[in-house]
Amino acid sequence: MGGSFKARAIGSLGDDSKPVPAAAGISRIHAVIGGTHLVGASPSRMRRTVEALRQYDVQRIMLSHCTGVQAFAELAAAFPGRCTWPASGSTIHFGKR
Repeated sequence: MGGSFKARAIGSLGDDSKPVPAAAGISRIHAVIGGTHLVGASPSRMRRTVEALRQYDVQRIMLSHCTGVQAFAELAAAFPGRCTWPASGSTIHFGKR
């Protein structure tokens, strides 16, 4: 049986001056799930995204359509073994099974 978790809907990691999770008192994020709207992102935006995900020690990154294939590839390279592209209807398990 897995442990408990809190799901939060945070629309973005925020801008460079005040990241949304920090403003909400969040210091660690276990998983990011969903589309990230990174399709066509500039190298600068990708760099900031990778830095933010590292800052919050994100362990699982589950991306979808509006992330884009190039951004997925860059995130997968930056976070080996942590990035997946689950299909619609996938069941995601957290904790021990």
